[in-house]
This record gives sequence, structure tokens and C-alpha cells, in this order.
Amino acid sequence: MGRPKAALVLRPEQREQLEGMASSRSLPAGLVSRARIILLIASGKTNLQIAPQLGLTNATVGKWRRRFLEQDVSGLHDEVRSGRPRPISDHRVAQLVRKTLETKPKGGTHGSIRQIAQRTRLLLTQCRPRHRHQEYLGFLRLSRL
Repeated sequence: MGRPKAALVLRPEQREQLEGMASSRSLPAGLVSRARIILLIASGKTNLQIAPQLGLTNATVGKWRRRFLEQDVSGLHDEVRSGRPRPISDHRVAQLVRKTLETKPKGGTHGSIRQIAQRTRLLLTQCRPRHRHQEYLGFLRLSRL
């Protein structure tokens, strides 16, 4: 089983950044989950305690522990993969979601925007095997929001 891991001690700026990420409603779900992993590690929990709490495997928790120790907060972001470059950044996705939720369309009501956003989240959680920003962007393209 290996020896228990020592608690991770976060600097105040790391903790603040991770707490902001963990509570974000606009960042990709994977990044939010990784920030929660690190905060739980810093609270003294082991990989074996964290994995079932977050519905992850022990190996996944260990991977993000190692990446954080090696690369700090920047290690929690997805690595660049080969293939076609993404047409839109995480930051832009967050801006679009925020704009959708906070603005009122011409001739529409703010309630309609909220209903669209709620239906979008509902459809994503019910119809997709994974809940990443790629699925959300694909849905937006299909529905022309």
C-alpha cells in the first residue's frame, strides 16, 4: 500500500487561487475537480480518502498530487495535446457563459437567458458521457446560442 503521504502545505496565494478555482462555476469541471483534490490533500486527507469522496480513482488523485508538487497550480491545467488547435480558449468559454447568464437579449427577458443556461446544463448532464467544455461548445454550436 505504501506509506501515507505527508500533508501538503499551501502558501496563502496558492490556497486563495485554488479556493477560487474550486468554487468557480465558469471554469472547466476537470480543473475545478483538480483544485478540490489539492485542497483536500492540503487538509491532510490521503489519496485513499479523497478518491471515493470525489468519485475518482486513487491513481487519478495521485496523478494530480504529483503534478501539483512538480508544477504548482499551473500543473493542474490540461496538457497540450496533438491535433487541431482548439478554436476557443478556456478563458473565452468562461466569458461566454458569464455573458449568457448576466446579460439580457434585445426583445427577450433575463429569465429566458437563465432558462437556456439551465436547459443547456441539464442536457449536458443527461446526454453526454463526459462533462467537459468541448461538449458544451459543441452543444452551443448545434443550438446556435
